[in-house]
This record gives sequence, structure tokens and C-alpha cells, in this order.
Amino acid sequence: MAIEVKDCIAGIEKLSKNLDSTMHRITRRALETIQVAGASFAPVGTPGNTTNPPGDLKRSIDVSGPRGGRGLYGGEVGPTVIYGRQRELGGHLYAKRAKYMRFVKWGVVYYRKHVYQHPHPYLKPGRTASIEPIWVMANKQIAGTIKGSEAEHV
Repeated sequence: MAIEVKDCIAGIEKLSKNLDSTMHRITRRALETIQVAGASFAPVGTPGNTTNPPGDLKRSIDVSGPRGGRGLYGGEVGPTVIYGRQRELGGHLYAKRAKYMRFVKWGVVYYRKHVYQHPHPYLKPGRTASIEPIWVMANKQIAGTIKGSEAEHV
């Protein structure tokens, strides 16, 4: 059986190009999967007990990417609201532009120099819940690309 080197190189180049497109698609779908899962864990405030409209954090979770090339892609998933990191990690809040922070809770006005906000993770559990579905999706996509490339060159 004779093997044509030229045909082998053409087949490998075609597979490489197809895998690059596949990796871009996998990364996009993975980012979107994490976005949806993170939103499902995002805390939703109660009217009268929050400074932002209920669901504001959940709606702000956005995807940046994918970017890269040659099979290596990445991106970010995160909130666009300024308090998103504070809700995820928790921490201390101090008055900065005034002597006291002013906020309203259930119609009562409060003044505080310092408050502690407990963490309420939403992106980390969303990412954790996404790992298995992303793994399954990526394996199917790669297998389909390889099978598709084999069929063209048999």
C-alpha cells in the first residue's frame, strides 16, 4: 500500500483548520454555559431591601470572548455591576466619600461607618456545576470534527 505524503499533509492541515474552528466553538459554548449557570446561582434582592433592582446582578453577568487563535482560546465570564465581586467574595465596606454610608432597608434609613457583607458565591458554584457538561460537549465536538475530517480523506 502506497501512502502519498502530499495527501497526508493536506489531510493534517485540513484537520488542524477544522480543530481550530472547533476549539473556538467549544470555548464560546463553555463561556455561555458558565454564564447561564452563574446566573442561576446569583442572589436576587427583595424590593425594599436592596439598592439595585431585584435581578440586576443576575442580568449583568456577561461573556467576554472567546479570543485567541491557533486552537488556544479563552475568555471571561463576570458581572458588569460594580458590586458583583463584593457579593461573590463578601467583605468589609467603609464610608469613603462621606463620614457615613447611608442606605435604606425596609423603609428605614441607616447610617454606618462600616458594614460587613457576607459572601454569596454565584460564579464559583456556576463554574463548578458547568465542568461536567462542558467536558461532555467538548469531547463530542472534537470527536465529530475528527470523524468529519476522516470521512473527507478516506
